[in-house]
Amino acid sequence: MYAGTAFRLACNDTLNYQTTSSFTCECMPGYYITGNRLCLPICGDARQVTQEGCDDGNTVGGDGCSSTCVTETNWICIGGSPTNRSICYVYDPNLRMEVKYVRR
Repeated sequence: MYAGTAFRLACNDTLNYQTTSSFTCECMPGYYITGNRLCLPICGDARQVTQEGCDDGNTVGGDGCSSTCVTETNWICIGGSPTNRSICYVYDPNLRMEVKYVRR
């Protein structure tokens, strides 16, 4: 799935909608509802949902996670979930690291 992908769901579908006692529809946490009854991901809310490549809690580009919640070129974002923000690191495929085990 790609950031910005929308879902049109019935109100009794529990994937993205919650039905209230007044039979109105609300999106699950991490989504907002549009006038067309679509649930779209909220980019920048520090909740990475399925349709987002990352969500670091802001909508500022250049920090690994773009303003549209897509992982930026030469970055890796990990740890994101519906309850945790993504952490992004610079990725350089030409960088070699040697790790040595030192027994103490």
